[in-house]
Amino acid sequence: MADRDGTTPALVNTSRDDATLRILGEAVASAYDAVMITDARLDLPGPRIVFVNAAFERMTGWSAAELTTLTPRILQGPETDRTTLQRLRANLSAGEPFQGSTVNYRRDGSPFIMEWSINAVTDDDGAPRYFVAVQRDITAFRRRLAEAEEGARTDALTGLANRRAYDARLSAMLAQPDLVLGLLAMDIDRFKSVNDTYGHGAGDAVLVEVSRRMASIAASTPGALLARTGGEEFSMLMPVTSADSAAAIGERIRATVAAQPIVIDTGELDITISVGAATADPSMLAADRLSHAADRALYRAKEGGRDRVELAGVGDA
Repeated sequence: MADRDGTTPALVNTSRDDATLRILGEAVASAYDAVMITDARLDLPGPRIVFVNAAFERMTGWSAAELTTLTPRILQGPETDRTTLQRLRANLSAGEPFQGSTVNYRRDGSPFIMEWSINAVTDDDGAPRYFVAVQRDITAFRRRLAEAEEGARTDALTGLANRRAYDARLSAMLAQPDLVLGLLAMDIDRFKSVNDTYGHGAGDAVLVEVSRRMASIAASTPGALLARTGGEEFSMLMPVTSADSAAAIGERIRATVAAQPIVIDTGELDITISVGAATADPSMLAADRLSHAADRALYRAKEGGRDRVELAGVGDA
């Protein structure tokens, strides 16, 4: 039975369906995100690729013609996370969607971090016929995130760890019951006079060079963290065997800083530091007690003439 315009409802619906399919096809083909469609076979070697869009070709370096009948395994490599792949397979086997991220590899072998989601296209009986994966290269995003996180833990001037990173490491190391933790509290002697006499530019140069010299010792000390914890204040955490070994590391740092003058724009400066050394014993389960002990020892080093190392004693905590 025809409508008033002479067409049948079935033909009208078919025409509309075809138009919708064309629109959807064009949308997927030109989508900004990479799209890959596979068949729904989960037995080895796995689903085979039946379609990829232009964004997928740009992201991976593979052409659609090359990928036809291959499996997504072509993108995997040594750093691809197997746990994520196992979860992917489990989700698809259970008829559930998947979302995750892992390292994949381009045609030229270069790695990239991919975030992707997969949903099934089912038949009239609800059985999966195809899997549609929408993918995105998030390598740059992850890099920016890592840089931001690193920046939040790093002193901008010296490149050392900052107070936030120091506090986190101190708490973590104190939580290790079998670890003998050493702490060095260090302060540049007469630093205020450097700023007052030569300007803050010279002061910054001194901070950078002192940090570099301290870092040379920290780098050769297993498990150590060196941080700038104040204006001219530095702290170093490290596993030690005894209080004396902590003081010995402090002496190496003191001697390294004092060994040569520091060059500034107007000449050279003889710079020294004072050091207070402390170790965590069973009574120092709180970070503030260990820090207080090291600070008390540092105060004695200052009062004792500067350019020296003092070891925390009984009652300093």
